[in-house]
Amino acid sequence: MLIQKTTGKKIKSIVIKPWVFKLASLFNQNARELQELLPRYSTDNIFLSDKFKRRFPDFQITSIQEGIKAIVQQ
Repeated sequence: MLIQKTTGKKIKSIVIKPWVFKLASLFNQNARELQELLPRYSTDNIFLSDKFKRRFPDFQITSIQEGIKAIVQQ
């Protein structure tokens, strides 16, 4: 897990089965909204930043690892 490697800390996590979200969505609005988003995460998203880099050449890019460290330090 990238967060564990970056922080050096053990992070507990679980994987919730889709049927659990479906059942929870009958009783909970947040679970209903999460269930609607799940299909978006079934495939990888690829973002091209070429146009952005051309428009803002001095923009400093933050790596995922740097972002995790910054969040953990807050």
